[in-house]
Amino acid sequence: MCRSSTEAMGPGVPETFARAFACTSNRVRAAASGLQSTVVKSIDFGRVRKAAAGLPDIEETTSWGAPALKVRGKMFVCQAINKQAELNTLVVRMDIAQRDALIEEDPAVYYLKDHYVDYPCVLVRLSHVHPDALRDLVQTAYRFVSAKSPQPGHRKRAAAQRRPRASRKSKRSA
Repeated sequence: MCRSSTEAMGPGVPETFARAFACTSNRVRAAASGLQSTVVKSIDFGRVRKAAAGLPDIEETTSWGAPALKVRGKMFVCQAINKQAELNTLVVRMDIAQRDALIEEDPAVYYLKDHYVDYPCVLVRLSHVHPDALRDLVQTAYRFVSAKSPQPGHRKRAAAQRRPRASRKSKRSA
């Protein structure tokens, strides 16, 4: 039942407006309390950290303000922040063919939105993924990214092995 107009808005507010506001705000409160009770507990980023424990050269950082794990500066998992992604979603880097197979195998857990189609990654519903599957995904992403990343010191060795380039002035004068 709606509150009286004086409880809802106070004295001096037209009765019909006050009654409508009181009924609306009661419905909003009821809807909000219903939403709170239906929220599914999801795996938090702490579980993702635990799944990555023991992998070498990992740093915990952020990517666009969201928690992320990187290997040698390259992101391999992060929390999805694009507005197309569902809440409690993890972005996991992997080969596109492998991604497509996961989505086909279990679309309740793995999915893709237009924003991510051209990137080698899959979106994972954290509230639906099994902890063992999460660990496997994190390790797969780690291997995928670290295979593409140069080893520490790689660029320094390559630069030291190159011959010095002739300057443009010396080429013109020759």
